[in-house]
Amino acid sequence: MNVDDDFRNTRWRTVLFTHPSTLETISLEADLKSKIKSDLESFLKAKQYYNRLGRVWKRSFLLYGPSGTGKSNFIATMANFLGYDVYDLDLCRVKDDSELKMLILQTMSKSVILIEDLDRFFSEKSTTVS
Repeated sequence: MNVDDDFRNTRWRTVLFTHPSTLETISLEADLKSKIKSDLESFLKAKQYYNRLGRVWKRSFLLYGPSGTGKSNFIATMANFLGYDVYDLDLCRVKDDSELKMLILQTMSKSVILIEDLDRFFSEKSTTVS
């Protein structure tokens, strides 16, 4: 699919992503850290398997908790481990489903799409619908 370059240039901004967090330095229980590493390694090796099943090769995580508990640090750790780019998506700035789909199609194939503050987004949407 060809994506309009003007749209791409106005919606995504490139910011150099340099975060020191790694699986070795992140503060997690050893067992959980091992499970996460194993899961990510399995994901990296499973692309052909997903293709054979006719599935999209992707992995999703839903992280929740109060501010300052390490969710963004965890995202940085995963991106560093995988060697992926990070796209930070603010849903409050997305007009509709079509725009959201266009934005997602514009990301590079090896990317983490970070959507923060879903609770705030849904509460704002519910108050505007009322």
